[in-house]
Amino acid sequence: MNIRTIGEYGKVLEAAGLLKNRVSETASERTVSRISCFSREVRPGTLFLCKGAAFRETYLSEAVLRGAVAYVSEREYAAGREIPCLLVRDIRGAMAVLAETFYEHPADFLRIIGVTGTKGKTTTAYYIRSIVDTWLAENGQRPSALLSSIENYDGVSRTRAQLTTPEPLELQKYLRTAVDAKVSYLTMEVSSQALKLQRIGHMKMETGVFLNISRDHISPLEHKDFEDYFQSKLQLFSHCRKVCVNLDAEHVQRVLDTASCAERVITFGTCQEAEIRGSGIRMEKGRLCFRLMMPGYEGEVCIPMHGIFNAENALAAAAACFSIDIPPQMIVKGLSTAKVSGRMEEYKSRDRKRTVLVDYAHNRLSFEKLFESVRMEYPGQPVFVIFGCPGGKAYNRRKDLAQVADRYADRIYLAPDDPGPENPREIAREIMSHFHRKRHACVYVDDRGEAVRMALEEAEPGTILLVLGKGCESTQRYADGVRPCLPDGELVQMALDEYDRKHDASA
Repeated sequence: MNIRTIGEYGKVLEAAGLLKNRVSETASERTVSRISCFSREVRPGTLFLCKGAAFRETYLSEAVLRGAVAYVSEREYAAGREIPCLLVRDIRGAMAVLAETFYEHPADFLRIIGVTGTKGKTTTAYYIRSIVDTWLAENGQRPSALLSSIENYDGVSRTRAQLTTPEPLELQKYLRTAVDAKVSYLTMEVSSQALKLQRIGHMKMETGVFLNISRDHISPLEHKDFEDYFQSKLQLFSHCRKVCVNLDAEHVQRVLDTASCAERVITFGTCQEAEIRGSGIRMEKGRLCFRLMMPGYEGEVCIPMHGIFNAENALAAAAACFSIDIPPQMIVKGLSTAKVSGRMEEYKSRDRKRTVLVDYAHNRLSFEKLFESVRMEYPGQPVFVIFGCPGGKAYNRRKDLAQVADRYADRIYLAPDDPGPENPREIAREIMSHFHRKRHACVYVDDRGEAVRMALEEAEPGTILLVLGKGCESTQRYADGVRPCLPDGELVQMALDEYDRKHDASA
């Protein structure tokens, strides 16, 4: 990165209409070698950003002691009187602009595909990566980069994701590393919060994918209502040259109207009007199969994953890769090997009498699609489910998920799922208040592993057990902080091993 002065960063902020003051000529000449919003990371020469609802003036005091050369804030603080202040109208907008400038606009050197939607972002992102990497390997090029809810890969290292879409400084650092590593393609999930809070700044993407929309993330900390959520999602289009839209989604006409600002709109879905179309969707021997029709191609696709609903994600991936001129044969080949950790992973007991599916489903739309798919794939078989709801956010899920489980599940086990500031038992009690048909077929279990063991023992032969909400996540958020936990897949495998030992011994 080029070393810039405080004055130069001030001019960048001024050009963006964000700067409210001017710093002295002497202060303007000081150089900035680092930008950070974490006081513990400050070193001499750091431009410190005062951001977030949890910001405390003591953080700025620590930053000054550690050698911060200036700070950026929406207000001036006494703790920062010894160093210049870049006073801004919007700290989040300023963060994005400063991050892009510091890392020299790396998005300009990447072909980026961004994916948004209420459900399916992660699976679609992995499908796209599988196709892109298959095509790149065919041409002797290195794999693409990925920013997802599960992991981030920047062409150099893989790290576990903390947010669906990283904050601006982290995001731009990933992109810069990818560019420096000679990576040419990057697929990323773009959350409604990332769009609303300007995490992606002014970066431009090659293609944006709009999967679907339903009521979710409604809370004082996220979106005040569905309209706010929807508007945030629609902001994706202003960042994209090309757009892929699901014609099967709700509110699709409004989506298409907003997408018309793009250079090109590519549609996908199961209806005749879709440019990228799927038909004959079915499960065959644990694989999702369907007929894919796109300009210049028609043929069968089979993906090694459960879930009829994943056809939507596969069609989205096909449309996105079609938009960047990947040949249809490479699209089919890439989908045929696509896998996603923690999404529709199947586990079976040794006697084949117990089947467990682990999935990340955590909102109404994903719950409905998953239960419908399971009922279709396993007709007439009992279905047990383990799930929970997060604390302090997405309050609507407590009613939504209860209503779906009440309609489809034969037995329900509620367990902690990132309860955060709330008591998980109280969250469970609120969920239970929305049950009607299955009010007496529900139990709260304080430990997810114990819930799995209990469900396996109480299930009759042929039961399908769904373990939903956490997927491959390895932490739980509680009031006292983040605690490590085993991913659901490992909990299931341990419980099945215990079940197998017990039933082998009694056989």
